[in-house]
Amino acid sequence: MPMAFVLINVEMDGGKEVLENLKQIEEVKEAYSLFGVYDVIAKVEAEDRQRIEEVIIWKIRKFDKVRQTITNWVYSGFNRDRETIQGV
Repeated sequence: MPMAFVLINVEMDGGKEVLENLKQIEEVKEAYSLFGVYDVIAKVEAEDRQRIEEVIIWKIRKFDKVRQTITNWVYSGFNRDRETIQGV
C-alpha cells in the first residue's frame, strides 16, 4: 500500500487545530506535533498514489492554518510493531 510522510508548517499556534483536522481524514494513519523546522508530521496511506495526492492537495493543504507541506514518498522500510517489510 502506498505511503507518504507529510511535513507540515502551520501558522503560529495552529498545530493543535491542524492535528484535530487530520484526525478527520481516514487516510491519515498517524500525526504528531514536532519541535523543529516543521510543526506537524502526518503518515498518509491509501490504495494508490493518486489518492494520497488528492488527500494532500484537496484536504490537508486546504486547512486554514496550513502554510506549507512537503511530501516524502516511502520507498521501503519496516515497522517493528507490525513485523512486516514495507516496500513499493
